[in-house]
Amino acid sequence: MSKYLIFLFLLQLWPSMAQAQGLGAGAKLDELITEALSNNPQLAAARQASSAAQARIDQATSLDAPQAGVEFFQTPVKSFPNPIKDGMETDYYIQQMIPFPGTLAGMGKAAGNYADMAGQEYKALERKIIRDLKAAYYKLYFVEREIGINREIQDLLEELNRIASINYEVGKGDQAGILRIQTELSTLRIDELNLDKEKKVTMAMVNTILGRPAGSDIDPAEDIRQEIPPLSLHRLDSLALQTRPELRGMESNIKMNEAELFVSKRELFPEFMLRFMYKDMKMTGNDYWSTMIGFTVPQAFWSRAKYRAKVEESRINIQKAEEEYENMRNMVVFQVHEAFENLQANSKIIRYYQDNLLPQAEQTMQSTIAAYRAGTMDFLMAMDAVRMFFESRLDYQKGIMDCMVSLADLEQAVGTDMLRPAVKTD
Repeated sequence: MSKYLIFLFLLQLWPSMAQAQGLGAGAKLDELITEALSNNPQLAAARQASSAAQARIDQATSLDAPQAGVEFFQTPVKSFPNPIKDGMETDYYIQQMIPFPGTLAGMGKAAGNYADMAGQEYKALERKIIRDLKAAYYKLYFVEREIGINREIQDLLEELNRIASINYEVGKGDQAGILRIQTELSTLRIDELNLDKEKKVTMAMVNTILGRPAGSDIDPAEDIRQEIPPLSLHRLDSLALQTRPELRGMESNIKMNEAELFVSKRELFPEFMLRFMYKDMKMTGNDYWSTMIGFTVPQAFWSRAKYRAKVEESRINIQKAEEEYENMRNMVVFQVHEAFENLQANSKIIRYYQDNLLPQAEQTMQSTIAAYRAGTMDFLMAMDAVRMFFESRLDYQKGIMDCMVSLADLEQAVGTDMLRPAVKTD
């Protein structure tokens, strides 16, 4: 009678085990991404840095402030504090430094490329924030499924423990089986405590990325039904080299250094100073205007080394920027290949679980239960079959998490969201 009761319990529990693929609809990932892009403090700081870089353009293309002044000539000491009253001559002047033609344009181009570089750094950080949020969200998804599976096994073992205890009391069971169940239950309860802690830590991570207080509640993660479109590695490489923000930023860095080289060469030519003066002649009553034009001499033997060294520094900076760009190109291609191979491998693992391991674990459990009912298999072997099925379900959910994280890595490596899969809820 006891074997039959256990068999009926397992048979009734089986449909719920087979259908339990998640915790139902919950927080929408797209909504969380939108929230993170709006509220993440690190991203907000990068946005401000990009705006500040844009403000440099007007600074670079504007002339320095003019200088104005008053000069007093042959002013008696007794006229203090009003030198104009008894002075022989008072001169009023204004003067302006004017860079060599093309210098301001070159400085504006350098500032513009710096602003573009800051904008690309913002986009790269945006891609990283999205990737980190997705990885944390998929981790939360897996932990929640792990907790659910753990509780299902506990429910099963508690029911079996109740049945085994009743059978033992009437002399139809053995104490070893009861002790085994109780040991398993204790282990599962400890695992549940650790999983609850892991869930809280993961939720805190998600909240931190969202810019929320770490202890804020998050709805259960939605179920994932993975649909990955056919992908071409060659096309992904080409797309990454076109769209990756880090590469676009490094291209702007090269252009900025080229503009700075142009400016440093212009500094080898003189800057001009224009000065306009009005002379107020107190004694004669005949006032005058005067004009002065001056210029710097960068090619003087005591100063030319400074300017030529600056030109050489600019050339070296260009070479450095070009080498960094080539290194980043290689790194981008590597990251695309790594993420692509991980995605392909994890997709195959998911399909293998769907097509082989899960059906095999199901068949094994059903046949084991049948053998247990017939009395040809003991209780512990039946429990091992049930546990194997639960572990297969858990490994399958982990495969989904790994696949989705690989997809997020690939999106970051390529620099676009075009690979986002369909996410459905039951």
